[in-house]
Amino acid sequence: MKKKGVGSKKNPGSPSESEKPEVYALNKGKKGWTLSRRNFLASAAAVGAALTNTGIAEEAPSQDDGFQTGLISAIDCKKVRAHKEDVSSLALTPEGKILVTGSHDDKVKIWSLESFSLIDTLIRHKSDVFKLAISADGKWLVTGSKDKEIKIWRLTEKGARLKNSFTKHADMIHGVAITPDSKKAVSVSKEGTIMLWTLPNGKLIKSWEGGSGYLDIYALALSPDGKILATGGNSRYIELWSMEKGKEGTLVEKFDVNYGIVYNLAFSPDGKWLASARGSDNELRIWNIPKKKIHKIIYTQYSISVLAFSPDGKYIAAGGYGGFEIIKLPKGRTVKEVITALERVLSLAFSLDGKMLISGYREGYVKFWSFPKGKELRCLIDLKSNLEDKYGIRYKYKDNMGRWVEVTVPACNCAPPMPEGAVCTCNTVPGDICSCVGYICSCVGHICSCHGYGHYWYPN
Repeated sequence: MKKKGVGSKKNPGSPSESEKPEVYALNKGKKGWTLSRRNFLASAAAVGAALTNTGIAEEAPSQDDGFQTGLISAIDCKKVRAHKEDVSSLALTPEGKILVTGSHDDKVKIWSLESFSLIDTLIRHKSDVFKLAISADGKWLVTGSKDKEIKIWRLTEKGARLKNSFTKHADMIHGVAITPDSKKAVSVSKEGTIMLWTLPNGKLIKSWEGGSGYLDIYALALSPDGKILATGGNSRYIELWSMEKGKEGTLVEKFDVNYGIVYNLAFSPDGKWLASARGSDNELRIWNIPKKKIHKIIYTQYSISVLAFSPDGKYIAAGGYGGFEIIKLPKGRTVKEVITALERVLSLAFSLDGKMLISGYREGYVKFWSFPKGKELRCLIDLKSNLEDKYGIRYKYKDNMGRWVEVTVPACNCAPPMPEGAVCTCNTVPGDICSCVGYICSCVGHICSCHGYGHYWYPN
């Protein structure tokens, strides 16, 4: 059997054409997950339900979820990644069916939130992808990178196609936003320049300097009505700029944050509140936009690096080192603290219905949480981002609601090297079982912990 990208040398672990594949299905019993013999089609459905969809591992699915079994016991979300490196930005399409993730692995990935599967991977940036924005009409995706380039993509249900590039900035891109009419975009870069340009053509309309004489701008937020742009950086001020026609780039207000670098800004859905975080401490500031003054300083448990308002504007999620908090407004009371046991929350976004909070992490993880209870629900998985799962197989099966689900079964480490297209199980005899830990068959060296040696099987 040829191995892609390696050559035609036969792998010693590959079976002969006459060898009959041995197929085992996962079963859940009192002692955990076990393997037993069964036919391939039945096995495919069981393994698919018990292991993982290409995009999702589930904890406690509802009756209408389509999956037969719950999966956190079989998939450890602490070990599966959506990206190889930091997930720095999240964005959802207006109808809430597609999630886009940007990462320091230079990639942008597009996920279906209906099947929770990976739709497309965009690889045109040459360095870390810092920021994302999706237009209100759902047609355009804008991505900003450390490579100083902004890419403009045409979004479809099948992925995205590069339409144009905006290359006017002289330094890395720290913020992008799209106006409510989907016709213009605004961007900021580290060197302190703010630019307004047409979408999707990328024609520069106006450029001006921000930062109150300082160079670096790290944060950008556009009000929901598109009339005010807020920027922040390494000056002591948050600057509010007019975006009304004929007044673009006019400074209308400055908020004093006393000291520190403003790393994140977020407007409430009604535009009345602006939240800011400095990243160096646990102070979350809420500003009253109509009254042009500070409303409240909220002290959180974490050094805050990212903020997101709930769709109804009644809550704000604040994340940083160690986890995130869900805070009730306007009083600023913490209603839930979620310790994630991961290094740092870098991005947050709410689902359209406000029932889920999505978080992206420094280590490449993307997780879903129930809102406002903060219960972990699921995680996104791309096997190519998990070094321990270099190979795996894909197939489709119909779930109990008649929907076609594409499934990737991860490879395990029973008997490396793993031939492409093979799945490692245990060479047990009838009546014996092999326990599984997480999604990897329990092995000692090349020997399975139950009976016999690691065995490859191939899908027919």
